[in-house]
Amino acid sequence: MKHEEIDQLYMKKRRKKITNNQCAEACGCTASMISYYFNHKHKMSEPKQDKLKKFIEEYPEYAIFKVAVKSKD
Repeated sequence: MKHEEIDQLYMKKRRKKITNNQCAEACGCTASMISYYFNHKHKMSEPKQDKLKKFIEEYPEYAIFKVAVKSKD
């Protein structure tokens, strides 16, 4: 993947609140390797990149809404 693609994947990971440990378990490497990869300090093999990308893209995204609650007073 190119630098821009890695950065976009990282932003998806942040938006979905996925930890490096979760990513590491999904693609079979260490959390530190995930960190190095997203900081462009280490390269990852193509199969691991594919697993990581698939995991992040398929991970569910949750939204929290602020809702007003009426009091009974």
